[in-house]
Amino acid sequence: MGENDNCCELCCRRTPDHDLTFLSLRDHHKFYCSRCFNQVIARMYGIQFEHPSFAPVTMYDLDGVLHTFSFRTLLLPTHITIEAIEAAGWRRGYAFQVVGSVDDDIQDLFSRLCGQMDKALCMKYIEDHPDGPRISSKGVVRGRIAWDEEAQESLPMMVIDGRDVRWMDFGRMVASFNGSNFRMEICDGSEMR
Repeated sequence: MGENDNCCELCCRRTPDHDLTFLSLRDHHKFYCSRCFNQVIARMYGIQFEHPSFAPVTMYDLDGVLHTFSFRTLLLPTHITIEAIEAAGWRRGYAFQVVGSVDDDIQDLFSRLCGQMDKALCMKYIEDHPDGPRISSKGVVRGRIAWDEEAQESLPMMVIDGRDVRWMDFGRMVASFNGSNFRMEICDGSEMR
């Protein structure tokens, strides 16, 4: 486990940060591993739920680079989410999510998520050039908005092609399209890329 692992406050097992979920109930606020979180929610709402355990999955991207994903499944009162989080060390890396009904088959949701991951890893939105990364000639960029913890100001970090792209660097990439029109669409993390 990584050095940022913490303990679940219910079962006391060491848990990777990506698998901890904050639960706030009336008079107590705790961090639970996904297994314990799901047990609490299932008990509270009378839902029959068996927590799945998915082994990490490694996939190649378009450039032949390997990406390893860990999974987190969360039961919520009206739906289930399965998230794939890249174990990328210091990088934020890729992250994917699928949302389904409480009655959906977990294996079907997992298959749908793996299909989403495979499709996204076969696309590239940034090209490397000697003078720095550029938006591909198609002029389309898809990614995830994250927080830049190192920025002096409150600035986002763009995660594109599984790579951290600082806001100012993203601005330089966009500047090469000076005079062009653009369309920006922000969507839920579970929507297909």
